[in-house]
Amino acid sequence: MIIKICLDQDLFDNKTLEETKKVAYKIIMQKFKDKVIGDKHTVYVNRASAKKYSNPFKSVDKDIVYSKMRASPELDKLMESAVFLKHEDDDGRHLKAVGGWDYYEVKFNVLDIDFIGIINVMNTKRGSVFYDITKIRNISAVNQMSVEKNLHARHRTETSLSDNIANSDEDVNVKNNYV
Repeated sequence: MIIKICLDQDLFDNKTLEETKKVAYKIIMQKFKDKVIGDKHTVYVNRASAKKYSNPFKSVDKDIVYSKMRASPELDKLMESAVFLKHEDDDGRHLKAVGGWDYYEVKFNVLDIDFIGIINVMNTKRGSVFYDITKIRNISAVNQMSVEKNLHARHRTETSLSDNIANSDEDVNVKNNYV
């Protein structure tokens, strides 16, 4: 199942990459911090979850990062729809991961572009903790130029500012005070 990300998308419009990451961090902190999300597979979300999620490796494609940040308002729905893939022991780099790692596949749609990624869950002595969504890639059959045009039109860059208005009123966003 692909989760269509609709909630609070206006909060990300016309933002730089750094502003977008800050918005995602605030959303996770206000909406999910100190809460358990998921149904079949439940995980605890904490400050470290928000920090890790909103600060991906610099080598990750910028359009992937924008899409990942836009998915943050629906982190709970992403976890609910995730499909368990595997369990691995920790390689020794994460002292808190005494119970190893669980990995879940998740599919989501941002701005009519489909993505697939892996939810990483750290198993600590106190329980399962949401860690991050990694290995995100575009799985849309859409032409790559259209994908880039759609994503770039919704974000501010140093050289341009887009006043893009949605073409359809099918998806109604609920506005919250995250920023």
